Amino acid sequence: MSEDEVEFEVILEDEGGAPGGTRTIRVYDSTRGDFHLDVPTESCITFGYFNPAAAGDHRYEAGRISAVTMKTTALRIYAGKTSKSQQIACFLGVDGFRDLSLKLTRLRQRVVIESNFENDGAGNENYERDVRRSLMPAIEDEIGF
Repeated sequence: MSEDEVEFEVILEDEGGAPGGTRTIRVYDSTRGDFHLDVPTESCITFGYFNPAAAGDHRYEAGRISAVTMKTTALRIYAGKTSKSQQIACFLGVDGFRDLSLKLTRLRQRVVIESNFENDGAGNENYERDVRRSLMPAIEDEIGF
């Protein structure tokens, strides 16, 4: 890879944690359903395209490999602290992931619209509209990505 090229891969390395311990990550998968995964603290996690070369605008020869396969995402887990270690798992087609130690609070907007129409019977009409908006936290499990 040249210096001008950018590697489209997110790498999460955990420096802390007791050796032999685990951390839990939530993997977002809109096709098969989300799941939790216990990962050793000594491991490295990467997320990016199944084939990092797919990040650019490349043309693929028909019959060799499909562009759909090339643009598939992959969550990889390695046994050591770097992505040069032995790969112990690979999940294809997932949408994303996050460590569950990160607290996530989604905000949901609540909008109340009140409209009043008045007609006095003599051709006079009165229209009033009141809109109230408020943000409220939503429970994470109720809302997907």
